Amino acid sequence: MELKTVIVIDNSSYPLGGTAQVAFISALELKRRGYEVVYVSTDKSPNPALIEKGIRVECLDNLGIRDNPNRLEAAANGIWNADIGSKVKRILQHYDSQSTIIHIHGYLHTFSPSILKVCSQSGKKVILTLHDYFTLCPCGGFYDYKSKKVCNKSPMSLKCILCNCDKRNYPQKIWRLIRQVGVNKWLTNNKKIALAYISEFSYSKMKERVEKRHKTFYVRNPYDLGENFVYKAENNFDYVFLGRLSEEKGADLFCRTFVRLLKNGNVRGKAIVVGDGELKEKLENNYPEITFVGWKTHDEMPEIMKTARALVFPSRWYEGAPLTPIEFMAHGIPCIVSDACAATEYVKDDSNGLIFQSENEDALIDSVLKAEDDRKWSSVAAELRNSFDRMQYSVSTHCDRLIEVYNMILCGGQTY
Repeated sequence: MELKTVIVIDNSSYPLGGTAQVAFISALELKRRGYEVVYVSTDKSPNPALIEKGIRVECLDNLGIRDNPNRLEAAANGIWNADIGSKVKRILQHYDSQSTIIHIHGYLHTFSPSILKVCSQSGKKVILTLHDYFTLCPCGGFYDYKSKKVCNKSPMSLKCILCNCDKRNYPQKIWRLIRQVGVNKWLTNNKKIALAYISEFSYSKMKERVEKRHKTFYVRNPYDLGENFVYKAENNFDYVFLGRLSEEKGADLFCRTFVRLLKNGNVRGKAIVVGDGELKEKLENNYPEITFVGWKTHDEMPEIMKTARALVFPSRWYEGAPLTPIEFMAHGIPCIVSDACAATEYVKDDSNGLIFQSENEDALIDSVLKAEDDRKWSSVAAELRNSFDRMQYSVSTHCDRLIEVYNMILCGGQTY
């Protein structure tokens, strides 16, 4: 049966985060190509940008786990929200099962696992994009926030259950474990839901547990790369960190490393931190040598990029498809990335960028010293400019692949 309707499900119809941005961008492009698009979110009011393009937006007006002042209600609904599941069920009943695809993006913050049951029992084909690791990991990141290290424990094993790895506290971990029971039943062990993975790196962390149960498809995230303007980074001297100021993102590692480099006179420019987060005040107080500029809008970023010699991306956890390195590479700025994230799929060590061992301060220093070598960095920057293919990250390419996958699922096609 030919695809006619796509029902997009995400916590929000406003592109305020990476997952919502992908859902939003793909919905607009699918509508532009003539498909009927229905966007289901738990917002109080719909995003006018979707309405203007003729997309039907179903807003279920449900407070998220963090937003509900009634904490007991929030905890209960986060585990299983039967009411929101019933609302989604009523919406799905209006659409033909033979020509409709349900595409789930973000759902845990406001919908709960109840919609997994509703969608898989609707008679329609369902696909969920693995934007994170919640399909397996109760905390969603295979990361131990207490030890500040990647977690290699088997999800939901006794070792996992007993480990106090949650960012907040152990009671929060227990709550996540209870919620995971519903996720495991209606997603992890549910063959009716196909899975889209966004990078080979992230999929490798889950492949063993999901490949036997699900049809899986590689669908690269789309990126809004803006104008095709390329800087000559080898003529610049500043090093940039861009992201949430948190331990898993490696913001403290960046600051600590560059204070050493600056004090020893090893770098000629500034170390600039763009972003906000729970570590901001602590980092500003401990590292006055670092330049903190707060969050910058998309339109403000050229002021940062035009003086950047490199983006430093010192992530400690398994980031599935980080946007920031792609954005900088698209504008001719090489990246120095840790080996703990999917950026290693497109950053090639000693070719178009540099890769260092995660959490290793000395390894990061060695990489920065390489970047300070003008001849070396001119070669790296030139290779990046010559090899970067903007089209493979475009919205158009992403949508081509989505439609291909949707039609394969409707026709019972095989995984690839």
